Amino acid sequence: MYIFLSVMVIIIVLISLFGTLFVGKEVNGTIKKLEGIEGEEEQEELLKAGHFKNHKRNLAVLTIIYAVTFFLAIIAIVIYFKTT
Repeated sequence: MYIFLSVMVIIIVLISLFGTLFVGKEVNGTIKKLEGIEGEEEQEELLKAGHFKNHKRNLAVLTIIYAVTFFLAIIAIVIYFKTT
């Protein structure tokens, strides 16, 4: 049973890690695009055009990742205490 819980925890951690790295990569790409543009007017045009509205989506993805991680960790803890 401990092996099952250990594997479950490792899988949960890996999923959270990869999800966080994916979102971080997207944010870094957005920042690099903004830094490559000269002039505040051009940056404001891009922001207003909606090209960089994925920050809300990134926040939603991170919220889902950590909510699922939290609930799976709670389930693992409950299973652990029921088996001991």
